Amino acid sequence: MIEQLFSIPVYRAQVSNFSAIQNEITNGIKNSKFSTNPGWGRTHYLSDPNFSENWLVKHRCDTLLSEISNHVDNYKKVLKIKTDCAVKESWVALFKEHNYGHIHSHADNIISGVYYYKVKGSKGNLFFKSKRAWQNAAHAKSEEGLLLLFPSDLEHGITTNTSTVSRISISFNLA
Repeated sequence: MIEQLFSIPVYRAQVSNFSAIQNEITNGIKNSKFSTNPGWGRTHYLSDPNFSENWLVKHRCDTLLSEISNHVDNYKKVLKIKTDCAVKESWVALFKEHNYGHIHSHADNIISGVYYYKVKGSKGNLFFKSKRAWQNAAHAKSEEGLLLLFPSDLEHGITTNTSTVSRISISFNLA
């Protein structure tokens, strides 16, 4: 008999205020400059390559912040987390053709997440890496309006964007 002892729940939901959220982000992106993180090469572009700001707060994306808060409350119930947590940092990630995201985690936080603002098909999906050699990576198909939440210590990356259309997402950490 085999028992699955350690499953890792990943929260997936479509936002309910899609148009308002997209408008907030569009306005914020108009006022953002993107650059690469010098230590990573030209993997992808970020609104803040030093991860020192909270982009959602800076650009007053209150509808998305409220949506994240509601879904985090639901996710915390599943994880049985009683600690209060809030978005402490957020940034926009821009993946042009041939850009990708290396495998990493956000281990100093409790919950991490991503909101898909602009996506073309399944090019440049998020994937989660297993620490077990015999397991493959698990892929999360990206789609506009999708919100994903996952434990911050879960290693993940972004597959190469093979489309000529740039993919834009908002990533965030809660602590």
